Order: sequence, then structure tokens, then C-alpha cells
Amino acid sequence: MNKQIVRWVWISKERAKERWAAGDLITLVPCRLSPGNPLGKTFTVDPACYMSRAGGVAETAWNLMYDEWAHRNTSYEAGAYAHYYVAKPAPKAKRLEDVICEARR
Repeated sequence: MNKQIVRWVWISKERAKERWAAGDLITLVPCRLSPGNPLGKTFTVDPACYMSRAGGVAETAWNLMYDEWAHRNTSYEAGAYAHYYVAKPAPKAKRLEDVICEARR
């Protein structure tokens, strides 16, 4: 089983908009849930799709994306607005042999 472990980092809406305009992937999650929740409400957004639909205007593309996300993913139970996250890969785990060798030094 080769699963990639992801560490989620919360960012503010302003920072999310900046990263969005720079072309980074942003993950939206309803405010009462966390990323990786079994309800599966995480939504990773690629800005290129929305930028082409908005004619290259970043603010319009952001509003298009957020409106579509809110229509499909908000509810009373999950929350009415988004929290924004970026994924950072977890640091590579050390091999057990390396840890034992370091402990013996």
C-alpha cells in the first residue's frame, strides 16, 4: 500500500486569493469539517479552468469558483462558508535502521 501522506495547512481568504491568482491549487472545506473528513467534502481547485471561463480576470474567476463550491458543498451540518487549505507533503520518514544507528552514537 503506497499512500501519500498529506499535511494540510490552513490559510486565510486573502492569502488563498493571492495563491489562487499565482496559479496554486487551493482546497476548500466547509467550515465545520476538516480536510480528509470521511464525508468527503474537500474540493481542490485548479485556477486554470476558472480563469479561462472568466476571460483571465482573477476576481471574476474566484467568484465563479466560490459560488459553484458554495452551491454544492454548504449545508447546515457542514457549515455555510469555506476554510482554505494548501497541501504540503509530510516530511519523509526515516528508516528504522537509521534511527537505531543515530541512537547508538
